[in-house]
Amino acid sequence: MLRRVVQSRGVPRIILGSQTSRTTTLQLMSTSLPASAICISGLRGFGVSRRSYLDGLHENIRDEAGDFGVRLDVLEKKMNKDAANIKQTMNVLQTEVKLESKELHYKVDKLDHKVAELSGKIEKFDSQIDGLCRLVKGFAADQQRQFSQFYMQGFFGIVAISMCLVGSAWVLPEVEARYLDIEIKRRAIMRDGLDRTT
Repeated sequence: MLRRVVQSRGVPRIILGSQTSRTTTLQLMSTSLPASAICISGLRGFGVSRRSYLDGLHENIRDEAGDFGVRLDVLEKKMNKDAANIKQTMNVLQTEVKLESKELHYKVDKLDHKVAELSGKIEKFDSQIDGLCRLVKGFAADQQRQFSQFYMQGFFGIVAISMCLVGSAWVLPEVEARYLDIEIKRRAIMRDGLDRTT
């Protein structure tokens, strides 16, 4: 056993403990005795009774227990204060999280609205593009049809003119020959008539 003499409130005390074991506060309180209580029989000669020693021992124990209780009260108050601070901090954090969540939901809803609006504009633009493409295709088809008609009309016109020219090349000499023959006969008849009158 290890024995130490300490001074507590002016009263010498002997604290018993083991060198190989850890001594707690309660163990020190239970083994903490006034130095004179160890040798009661030896100090009786100085006029100190056993009852006085026991009363002193009880008083010391009550003092130690009171100090320990005060320390426990202080520790409990500190823990309660820390718990209240933590609870307040948690409430603040929960409030901030709710506000951030609400703001985030508002931003998401606003973004969804913008996306829907943009999608509507894109669909409208696509519809306009499709209408323009149909208009261009219709105009191109109409122009191609008109060009085809003009080409066919020109082709048939050229063919008709060519046929007229070819026909003229074949018909005009015959017509001229007939006209010439008729003219020769008419003149012959006129000459015969003149000859007869003379």
